[in-house]
Amino acid sequence: MSIRLRHRLQAMLVGVALAATGCTQAAISEPPAPTAKPADVAAAAKAVLGSNVVLKLGNQIVFADGLTVVLVQINDSRCPAKVACVWAGEISPQLILRGGGIGAPQTVMLGSQTNPKQVLAGYAIVLVDAALDSATIMVTKAGAAATGKP
Repeated sequence: MSIRLRHRLQAMLVGVALAATGCTQAAISEPPAPTAKPADVAAAAKAVLGSNVVLKLGNQIVFADGLTVVLVQINDSRCPAKVACVWAGEISPQLILRGGGIGAPQTVMLGSQTNPKQVLAGYAIVLVDAALDSATIMVTKAGAAATGKP
């Protein structure tokens, strides 16, 4: 089964389960292919480790050490206004990290409630804020001094 088909089936199952409780869940986009062409990387914005970085859906950012972060998808399972839900839900950006000290591309799913920070290959990736079309993250690296504003 392809990754996209599996993703669609998972989203449908979650949507059915949430609909039964009065909540909704929306997958905002289909994830693009996890690898980028060299031209895409060259055109990516540059960022400083330790600073807040805003990523728009489908865009990528490259840090000075070569780490590339791509925002591929945002899931929104937050409870709609005027609806009583068992759980408030969360907004969850999905990122693909590659280069730098990461090695092979890695997928990271952050969550506004359950998983706002992940550590991968010495990088700490923190979700600062998220919306339906963007995510603000901060990436730091163990042993590297932050040179931007937190």
